[in-house]
Amino acid sequence: MVFFERTYKTLGIDLGIVKPIVCSDGHMIGSGGYIKHKKLEFGKKRARHQKLKDQITQKQFRWTYDVNHKLSRKLVDYCLSQDISVLGLENLKGSHLSNKKFRKYTWAFKDLITKIVYKAENAGLKVVSVDPKFTSQRCNVCGQKSGDNRQTQSDFMCCYCNHKANADINTAKNIYNLTVVDGLNMNSSMSRASNSETQPSLVIEFLFPQNKVIFYGRILDRPNNISWFLYRTL
Repeated sequence: MVFFERTYKTLGIDLGIVKPIVCSDGHMIGSGGYIKHKKLEFGKKRARHQKLKDQITQKQFRWTYDVNHKLSRKLVDYCLSQDISVLGLENLKGSHLSNKKFRKYTWAFKDLITKIVYKAENAGLKVVSVDPKFTSQRCNVCGQKSGDNRQTQSDFMCCYCNHKANADINTAKNIYNLTVVDGLNMNSSMSRASNSETQPSLVIEFLFPQNKVIFYGRILDRPNNISWFLYRTL
């Protein structure tokens, strides 16, 4: 029997309203306020200049493309600076955010994800797409889910364990947890694998003559608390 261990540094990403990109480690990228302001400006220009509305719409389209390009570039550059190997993204249905309750404006989030995936994979990162269902309602500490956990756009408070957090960061951490579980097809030759992680996704492999058993798990900073685990026999 051969035993070895690999550790990948993973980052979960939530697409937010106040901040377009929110990372599970607390890092945030972009300004939702700036995006909302610019969209309102384009709307006012179209209202004032009806004959030029098509040109204004095309200009807004190019601006949107440029913003998403810069946001995705900043995220991938941050991942590279932090030695991230695996990036977890929500699998959006359509082009908008799955959580409609606190939506203040629409944005080309599907295009943003497409650009993130393209740049991340070109940089050698593994991208895992996860189902975002209930990630905004689930507590990343105790795992309990409730619609009452999120009373406002920015604040999360668990009704079960009283954990308080920024709502978008809580969601990003849930996406991180799901990424660890769903990332079963991680390439063993991944170029940016790291062995000194602050938020590790632990992969332990036992190699036998006929099969391989893999344990995937997230190690939390609380004693005797290991969650989001999965066994698979190949």
